[in-house]
Amino acid sequence: MEILSAMPHTRLPRFLLACLTATLLGSGAATAQGLPPTVEADRQLQLASGEMEKEDKGGKADWPKAAAALKAAEATGVPMPANFDYHYGRALQATGQHAAALERLERYLRVHGTKGKYYSQALQIYTSAQAGKAAADEAARQRAAVAAAWVNVKTTWWSVDELEDGCERAESRIERYAPSARNLDCSCKTGFIEHPAWRDHQEIRCTVTWQGNLLQEKRETFHGERKYRTHSGSGSTLEGMRSRQE
Repeated sequence: MEILSAMPHTRLPRFLLACLTATLLGSGAATAQGLPPTVEADRQLQLASGEMEKEDKGGKADWPKAAAALKAAEATGVPMPANFDYHYGRALQATGQHAAALERLERYLRVHGTKGKYYSQALQIYTSAQAGKAAADEAARQRAAVAAAWVNVKTTWWSVDELEDGCERAESRIERYAPSARNLDCSCKTGFIEHPAWRDHQEIRCTVTWQGNLLQEKRETFHGERKYRTHSGSGSTLEGMRSRQE
């Protein structure tokens, strides 16, 4: 690619060019802010050009660095080279900034048309940027849909006679029922069952508030009631839970 420059291209004697390069390198970043705008623009364009040349020669460019340099060059207010929008669009696309890349490439193609030096390359990158933007928009839409599908749920879980580890068992049951469950908050209490048929039995009853995602679970609601009978070496235990969306 050509060397980007905000100044007219004048061939300098090799000795003067070497002196200029040494001066710029020796000044360092601390004094760069004091450079005249045209010189600072050229400095930033050289940084960007150097990174993009690595890619053109089969290496790996630091595209965020190149894009930042091009942004800084334009910010000086100095008129940019003719092909600036193409190069900036290329760097923006390489850093995943698809919408911004499209804007730059559209401007380049409108201004230079089919006679532009980078016409074919601009079209290829433009097509890639369109595809990238479409994919990013769809991903954003899906994230928004998932975010909107979180609902608050309140579950009452109970177990007869087996009174230990209530919250742990209740939360485990909920997580099996709804793998998306998050932010679980549990409290339990124990007591004798009031029903005449169970008057000699105790139960533990836990209230768990949590959030579940209807989209991830492919559900219309978390409302419902379920009963389970679990078996262990000491016998079987009856448990159940009732859930409702708040």
